Amino acid sequence: MSSSTDLQRTLNRAALFISLFSAIAAGCDSCCVEEVAPIDEPVCVAVPCDEGDEFRFGKCDIGGCSVDSDCCPGNRCRTDLNLCLPRLLDPEFECETSADCEDPAQVCATISIGGGAPVPTCIYESCAGDDDCGFGRTCFADHCVVNAPCNGGCPDGAICDINTNACQELPTIEGAADASCDKPCVDGVRILADEATMSGATCCPLACECRPLPPVVPTRIGRYSRIVVTGNSVLVSAYDAEFGDLVVVRHNSDGTQSGIDYIDGVPAEPPTGDPAGARGGVRTPGQNVGTHTSIAADASGFARVAYHDVDNNALKVAIEGPVGVWRSHVVDGAASATTGQVGTFTDTKVLANGTILVSYLAHDTLINGVDGPATGVKLARSRTPSPQSATDWELFVVDARPFTVDPAARPESREMPRGRGLHTNLLLDDADALIAYYDGLDGDVRVARFSGSSATVSVIDGDGAAGRLTGDVGRFPALGIVGDDLYIAYEDASRHTLRLWRGPRANPGIGGTYAVADQLRDPARSGSSFVGAGARMAANGARPVLVYQDASNLDLRFATLEGSTFSATTALSEGANGFYADVAVSGGRAFVCSVVAELDQRGKERSRLRLDIQQLP
Repeated sequence: MSSSTDLQRTLNRAALFISLFSAIAAGCDSCCVEEVAPIDEPVCVAVPCDEGDEFRFGKCDIGGCSVDSDCCPGNRCRTDLNLCLPRLLDPEFECETSADCEDPAQVCATISIGGGAPVPTCIYESCAGDDDCGFGRTCFADHCVVNAPCNGGCPDGAICDINTNACQELPTIEGAADASCDKPCVDGVRILADEATMSGATCCPLACECRPLPPVVPTRIGRYSRIVVTGNSVLVSAYDAEFGDLVVVRHNSDGTQSGIDYIDGVPAEPPTGDPAGARGGVRTPGQNVGTHTSIAADASGFARVAYHDVDNNALKVAIEGPVGVWRSHVVDGAASATTGQVGTFTDTKVLANGTILVSYLAHDTLINGVDGPATGVKLARSRTPSPQSATDWELFVVDARPFTVDPAARPESREMPRGRGLHTNLLLDDADALIAYYDGLDGDVRVARFSGSSATVSVIDGDGAAGRLTGDVGRFPALGIVGDDLYIAYEDASRHTLRLWRGPRANPGIGGTYAVADQLRDPARSGSSFVGAGARMAANGARPVLVYQDASNLDLRFATLEGSTFSATTALSEGANGFYADVAVSGGRAFVCSVVAELDQRGKERSRLRLDIQQLP
């Protein structure tokens, strides 16, 4: 937009202000401010000013201006008009909807600026506390904000006007500002001590305070969430999609959130938010890490998190130490950061001796034993309970096949590549590891028993052999052990059901029985709902517990084994629920984490992680 157009828009909005300016010049009591101190002595008493004078900084003075600091805070000097005009009349604050506002904390509201006719303007809503601001914003100096005003502070000799999010030089007129405005403000924002009386068309002498920086407010935490219960704590690993970080969200045993650990992805930069808050106050995104998380805990309750480093196309593991100290390192990586993927669809378990196991997908990359590009499941096993680098790991190929890109096929999605080894689910069976996974090329579900240094692989369903189904069968396999039986639940995408295989734990895939664990039919629709997405299982004595999504209705489903069949109910239905669900069982209770997908007032994603607790029979 041209400067001449901006000027015209400013003048148009300023025309609404002229009536107020005329009143000030004439000395109008109704627009003057009186503030009374607790000792009942007047602090700032406005008096009518002579024609051509204005009441600024507690006294009448010659009107007009030559620099911004001649004006009360919140105004700028228009030298071409010899007039102080409210900054809120600038085109950047003009709006029709909140989506027009540059700052995500602002809303578009029709307000009177300086007593003029109401105009739609981008403003910060007022607040008395964080609860008044809602999700994603925090209350700072009685204003709902997302980012620290004035980019975290103003230089010495300037004050931050929160309403306009702009630094304004302090006045040089004697007595216009007291000594509090000269004090250093470190890790904070220098603001007016009383915005109501010290800014606007008229103003009292300025006094300042240094307000601590507001915290970074996470708004998109939850994708790729996985859960573990350790002692009296519930830990959920997840991805902060706003910044690209790996996080662990801590909860108490009653489900209340107790903190968030930012483990990887925060750059080493000076904070512009509260250093004691999220991300140490750093608002700049760093490397994109932390997708495809999985979490487990050792015998002492310290967490181990496996995850995908997106920027470097690698599998990484984070090790928790005492006092919440985390160390991260690469375990396995692809030959290229831009081709294929290594370290997605992870699952993690810890043996009794502290050895860490991680199952994961290696796709469109080089895999030992396969000529050329390959796709398959790999298993990483630590040589020590506290590995520090890739040399502290052994890497094994569980099940792999050649991979050839079909030029006629549609482009692959990174969330659903056409590979073998999607949605790995790892379960310990004494010293062995059972790994269930989906073959996206053949559309079947497989399970591998890894013992020692090799794996035995069986097809559970989807290949059409021995009476098994054909079609797209086997997404999101979930494992559970009860006694001598192994349970494998998985989505049959071709028939819109959650399917279940139950068979001998010692020989997965040999014999066993099949059943439909859940199928929903809506009379108002043709066919069945898509159920089973994101299925995860945990065992509760003799009763496996399942959580998964009804993708047609965007509901979270919860099922427990009753006799030989599963009894399913809808756990969450209001809104868009059931994304990235997981479940852990402890003390007769099921702890279920999931993501609620929402849009903010601008139509942008605003996902929320939630934790629900179900009492089990």
